[in-house]
Amino acid sequence: MPWLLGTNRLPRIAKTFVAQCPKYVERMHEQYPLLTNVVSVENAVARRWLAHLGFRFHEPAFRFGRHGELYQRFYRDIRNV
Repeated sequence: MPWLLGTNRLPRIAKTFVAQCPKYVERMHEQYPLLTNVVSVENAVARRWLAHLGFRFHEPAFRFGRHGELYQRFYRDIRNV
């Protein structure tokens, strides 16, 4: 399950971060052919980043959590990359 904990300092290193991400995704795929998790539909930055890395999104979104926020499952299958 790919997961990212962010920081307010991330924009300062955004280019380096984005450039390094693909190699870490590939490293995860060395051990796991399918990578999947969920992302908040409202988190446009995370969704753009995931799309940039080749992740796809399942439809439809679903409500989850204490306040029923809208989430969407994302996935990247090495067999379809």
